[in-house]
Amino acid sequence: MIFRDCAAGSSAFRTLLEVYQNREAAIAQLKAGSKPLIGKVGCDVPDELLIAAGFQPVQIWSDEQIATAPADKYLEYCFDPMVRRQFSMLVSGMAKAFCDHVFISNSTDALIRMYLYLREIKRTEPDNQLPELHFIDWIFTRRPSYRNRSLFVLDLLKQELEAICGHEIAEDAIREANALCEENRAALRTLQALRLEGRVSGCEMLVAIGAGFYLTKEDHTSLVQQLCADAAQWPVLAGPAVFYTGSAQEGLWVYDQLESSGVRVVSEDHDWGARSFDGAIDDTLPALEGLAASLNLEGLKNELERLHAMQEAPGFWDDP
Repeated sequence: MIFRDCAAGSSAFRTLLEVYQNREAAIAQLKAGSKPLIGKVGCDVPDELLIAAGFQPVQIWSDEQIATAPADKYLEYCFDPMVRRQFSMLVSGMAKAFCDHVFISNSTDALIRMYLYLREIKRTEPDNQLPELHFIDWIFTRRPSYRNRSLFVLDLLKQELEAICGHEIAEDAIREANALCEENRAALRTLQALRLEGRVSGCEMLVAIGAGFYLTKEDHTSLVQQLCADAAQWPVLAGPAVFYTGSAQEGLWVYDQLESSGVRVVSEDHDWGARSFDGAIDDTLPALEGLAASLNLEGLKNELERLHAMQEAPGFWDDP
């Protein structure tokens, strides 16, 4: 696709686009850094704890160039293409080339089944090329009482990470990681506000969000902040504002088709979009408790506020 001249003229956007389009090259740069990489599958693996343990999180992706043949050997046809490619990336050894451990969350039923299949491959095929697998078994509800369950799960995750990194994860390290990730989410929320104004397109926003899965939080936050300063001066896009709901979009094709037809995608409910920066952490609580709270009702409250702001966006109630 061809981006607007104002976006193409932003050095911050060009850097984010390069990372977004060339994820393997970005991972190679991360691998050359001082922190070991750790893989994530699902939208509910908390970066905060991985960073506090001294790791660099990397999202396992499902680029359309990834062959599904390795997954086809194991999976029924009912598994969607995204899961099949993620599965292929894991069983083929692609993921193990850059990370020794992968954490899979129960974000969807398909990911739960993915973990069970991978665990069985790990058990029965001694020559497998899988990284070490870890499963995060959340319970997400709207009831505050389940915050205790989230805290319990986070503590189990903390213990697993301590076993991997070989040292205790201190309270101060978690608090610092919480603040680092919250600063990153705040920068993305600022960019989202510009998107609601019509200054940032849906495709441009997906690039800014998705690149963050393959950058350090510090680098990503700095680039998004630079992009916000640039985008505040961009012209306002015309056309009705629409909300995208459905399968996650790791690429730009769907949004490009929508926006080429004259609408503006101003928000979405998938984890490669606006959901990735929902949930503010309360830093007045102990570090793990604040993180647990952000995963339950606070995250829901943040999403409702985002949906309300989206409905106030210019053009949202216009006929497409």
